[in-house]
Amino acid sequence: MFDEIIANQILQGFMSPALTLFFQIVTFFGHPIIWFVAAAWLFWLGKEKRSAILVSLIVAVAVISTGVKTLIARPRPAGIEILEMQDTTYSMPSSHAAIGGAMYAFFEKKLVGKLKPLQALLLAAIILIAISRIYLGVHFLSDAIVGLFLGYIIAKAVLIYEERMVKINLVKLVKMEWPFLLSIIFIASILLIQLLPSALYEAQTLLGYYFGFILHKQGHKIYDAKNRPLILLIGTALLAAIGFFAYEIGGIVGAVLFFTAGLFVTFIWPFAYSKLKL
Repeated sequence: MFDEIIANQILQGFMSPALTLFFQIVTFFGHPIIWFVAAAWLFWLGKEKRSAILVSLIVAVAVISTGVKTLIARPRPAGIEILEMQDTTYSMPSSHAAIGGAMYAFFEKKLVGKLKPLQALLLAAIILIAISRIYLGVHFLSDAIVGLFLGYIIAKAVLIYEERMVKINLVKLVKMEWPFLLSIIFIASILLIQLLPSALYEAQTLLGYYFGFILHKQGHKIYDAKNRPLILLIGTALLAAIGFFAYEIGGIVGAVLFFTAGLFVTFIWPFAYSKLKL
């Protein structure tokens, strides 16, 4: 770790208010919340399959990377400028970099061989996310590198079974009997709350998302071309409010709010829009 701190020191040797602001903005694109909002937009605009894969990918990367952090238990950098508020988790791997690596894999299939300039731009953006973690003083160089590769590998594994996942998660669940389905979701929620650290409460979002999808399949859709800006604007604002309180409150209530955030995307907001004619 002593040798690796040199990378942090070199980057911070170029420190300036403008560069710090730049990396603070860049690093935000490695946070799961921005991609969950993107998944919500995809769902509200009728791209349900793509949305489901993106949400599954986000949660898988967040859960696995946090689990690996706990196993390795590597302390965060010390003796340098810390330009971002640190949480209580460990350093290896960088979850932000893992999200970045996963997002590169997610979009790579659409860009390879067709839009090379955009592919290069995407790769540059992902690398900048990794660099931002080092510059801000919250990760070592190896944390960022491992995070990038871990996220990419997880995403590739998920995308290989994309068709199978959609059929299992979205179609077969819809056909289950309601008492059995509710029992599964209840048991899964209790297990997640009891067995996983509080940092993984976001996994409740996935349960809420799929449960809402089942309800959504009963006929509530909001694919309204005329009001798309309104749909996205109001829906995003309400989703952001739920997410804010989920992160701030934490604990059991926070887990319930994370579940509600997933449910909001696939059922609450489509139901409100279709039934209340917003």
